Amino acid sequence: MELAGKYRRYLESAGRVKTLRGKALEKPRVELLRGAPPMWGDHHLVDFIQSMRPLGLRRGIVNNCKDPARVAWLNDLGYLTGRYDSYTDFLEGAPSFQRDRVEHAAVHSRPGGAPKHGWKLRGGGQMFWRSSAVWQAAEESYVPGELARLPYTSRFIDVAAAAELLEDFHPEHRHDRRQDLVNRRGLFDRMNDRGLVVGTEHGNDWVADQ
Repeated sequence: MELAGKYRRYLESAGRVKTLRGKALEKPRVELLRGAPPMWGDHHLVDFIQSMRPLGLRRGIVNNCKDPARVAWLNDLGYLTGRYDSYTDFLEGAPSFQRDRVEHAAVHSRPGGAPKHGWKLRGGGQMFWRSSAVWQAAEESYVPGELARLPYTSRFIDVAAAAELLEDFHPEHRHDRRQDLVNRRGLFDRMNDRGLVVGTEHGNDWVADQ
């Protein structure tokens, strides 16, 4: 506890601490996180929420609802709405959700190396690890259009803060770990600029103020 307190004071002296209350001053929707359990689903959630609201379930983070009217209804009731998102592992394809051009977008772990592998699917398909240098371009390829259809108020971005920072030796976007951190924060900045309440996997001091 003593070490944690010293580290917090160090972060405070560097201006790197932003409390939930401080975030809510900038973005009032952040207050909707208090006491909000995550829920996943679509049309069946309507009945569930209507039955549970009289019992006190008046907050929640509802993920992956794909009906615009239901999303708007949930927003009006005071729930956060959003979806799962990921910018790391991807398959070959036109830039979109978990799709990109491998030769252009994948991290190269060493000079002249091959594209870095990510998850291997149960069916045998090989995913690759997308360089943070192209995360914002990937986001631009599908998020604005999606938000125009579905008025989400939040976003969960998998892996972005949990995965170790990486060097990238790809000749088109070579960078060190510090630049990788800057690139990843840039994606969170983009989501914040869109007015979304942003979350990610794992707590990490370099992204806790987002």
